[in-house]
Amino acid sequence: MSLLKTAIFGLLLLGAPCLGAIDKASSVNELKDIWLERSSHWVTIVFALDKRAAWELSPLAEGGAEIVIHSVKVGQRSEARIVEDNTRILEAFVQDSLTFRCKVNLKKPLRQMEYSFNPKDNFLAYKLYWPLPSQKIRRYANKAVVLKNLRYGKRPTCDRIVMEFTGKPMWSARQTTPLDITIRISGCKVGSVGRLLSPRLIKSFSCKPSGSDVYLHIAAAKPLCNFRIFWLEVGNRLVVDVMPAEQAEMVSAYMLPKDFGRPMKEQSLQLQPVVANNSRQRHTDTLTFKPIGVSVLEKIGSGAGHKITQKIARPVSASFAPTTHSSKQKQSVVLSMTKKEAVAYGRILGALNFKEYEKGIALIDKFLSRYPNSTAREGLLFMKGDFYLHLMELGGTDKLYATLAAFKKAVKTYPRSKQVPAAYLKMARASRLGGDFYGAMGYLNLLLERYKEGKFVSTALVERALVYEKLQLVDKAFQDYNTVIRRFPSSPACARARLGIAKYLHNKGLYDEADKWFAEIKTNHPGFAQRNPEFYMLRAKNDLYLKRFSTARRLFLLALNLGVRDEPAESILTRIGDTYLYQGNKKAAKKIYTFVVTHFPESEAVSIAQLRLADLTAGLKKFKELHDRYGDSPLGELALLKLASVYFKSKAYDKAMESLRELVLKPPKDEAGKAARALFYQACEEAIRQA
Repeated sequence: MSLLKTAIFGLLLLGAPCLGAIDKASSVNELKDIWLERSSHWVTIVFALDKRAAWELSPLAEGGAEIVIHSVKVGQRSEARIVEDNTRILEAFVQDSLTFRCKVNLKKPLRQMEYSFNPKDNFLAYKLYWPLPSQKIRRYANKAVVLKNLRYGKRPTCDRIVMEFTGKPMWSARQTTPLDITIRISGCKVGSVGRLLSPRLIKSFSCKPSGSDVYLHIAAAKPLCNFRIFWLEVGNRLVVDVMPAEQAEMVSAYMLPKDFGRPMKEQSLQLQPVVANNSRQRHTDTLTFKPIGVSVLEKIGSGAGHKITQKIARPVSASFAPTTHSSKQKQSVVLSMTKKEAVAYGRILGALNFKEYEKGIALIDKFLSRYPNSTAREGLLFMKGDFYLHLMELGGTDKLYATLAAFKKAVKTYPRSKQVPAAYLKMARASRLGGDFYGAMGYLNLLLERYKEGKFVSTALVERALVYEKLQLVDKAFQDYNTVIRRFPSSPACARARLGIAKYLHNKGLYDEADKWFAEIKTNHPGFAQRNPEFYMLRAKNDLYLKRFSTARRLFLLALNLGVRDEPAESILTRIGDTYLYQGNKKAAKKIYTFVVTHFPESEAVSIAQLRLADLTAGLKKFKELHDRYGDSPLGELALLKLASVYFKSKAYDKAMESLRELVLKPPKDEAGKAARALFYQACEEAIRQA
């Protein structure tokens, strides 16, 4: 288990009144074990309990969150986790109490929390996300807010409740029984509340004010085992998703130690008394906790980059090709099988050919349990990881733990297999798709350190460049792309490297230079665009800036039909509307914007379409509504700029200056801020002339 260097976790066992235990039995609920796992933008905290317990989770104004679990007693294994290290990353104060407090200092506002409870093992887990470098999340408002709207809807995988506010409020969540959640909104007044129509997972909900706070109570039809709460900066919306109990939990056997939750052998724990610095009371049993897991990637110091702290097994060959299941290999494996074994193996290959990956995983597990000594065992263990990776590439990012566990088991079982290096490369790709960018960087650096030459190096460099892009280190990504083109000109990875360079130039505003790279990819790699729809998307954006509107629209339509992972359909449709707008075809543009607003009301892309519609109608009321809805977000500021522009054109210069006053008082942080200042000065000059 590893943690971010900047994160500090304080565990405080303090006396507090019990919120109301879920289980009213007389036996004390024991907190048997604790475990933490971190990624580049989230941390997972897992508690092993005897039974369900009442709990509370409260985001903190300074960043992070506090978790309180009621009516639990800390067990010996939990104490052992605390005693095993002395880094003081996570501190605990043990006293005669049945309330457990866990303070998670992320130093950034909490963006999303996920809750999962495994009733089979009684594992309680929280996954806390903080903002990515590309996401701008505001701090919580110190002033009162209004709950403007509350809506309920059903999605394919969850029931959703959306709360829309005038600002960003403080909130907290608690669960006292298996069938309910209560969310408290601090300093809030109630506006309009929607009705519950055709309930599925949520049985009922109510929204009631109490003093200066508002309480949203959600009752479920079945015990709640999976839900999440997240904040959308655009629109000031707090969203609650309730998922079915059978949905896969966030905790897997891969991330937990083998002895997690198990009773310890009889042994004495030597605890050293320490006095807490910030407490008035003297605690005789002060323990210091550190996670047990070891990261393959550690920071050497500020600005010093990373170093490798863990080696991988040396395979037979120093070079490798990506895993392939050739017909010759399959034929040689099948010849040594019995008839029934060959039939079962053929079913697995059928699932591979028809891309039925979930079915293939189940068939592999069944095959290996029935034929543990089969000659196909090695290939199937690696193939299972491939199946999980394919599911992740299709959007199943929740399969990250299962993917890594499958590949790690294969590597551990066959450490000298020729497929080991490819497995590490695939683990890096899975980590990137799952959002664990530092984990991906660790796997890639391990490979590139061990194998300085070989067919895989170009692919590993491209994969590392993609991770750098996710971490906003675009100059480092450019260097890796350039290295691939210079050192491996005939490698298949060159096409993706050229696309990365074209994207880099486009983002730098060098549209003509980027256009040359797009043309080179089309000429030298004719089949690349069909396999990578991102090519059409990037080239369409570039053509839009070069004012080739018809060409850009055609490419946007190709990207829409093929599907782009990082760009939703409604966003592409809005861009298609922009091509019509820039060509002067306002009627066609208005139809597309209206379609987006009507059919994608919950999407963030709808805000841009609404802004375009308001611009087409030049309606002051619409711009005011958009600014009230999106507040201080970039879209809200853009709506304010548009409103001032309408006032300026109608020669209402005083109103234009009054509208821009909020933007002008703040230092300009983007082009909208600079444009606001320029328009304010123009309005001021015109107002002086009128006087």
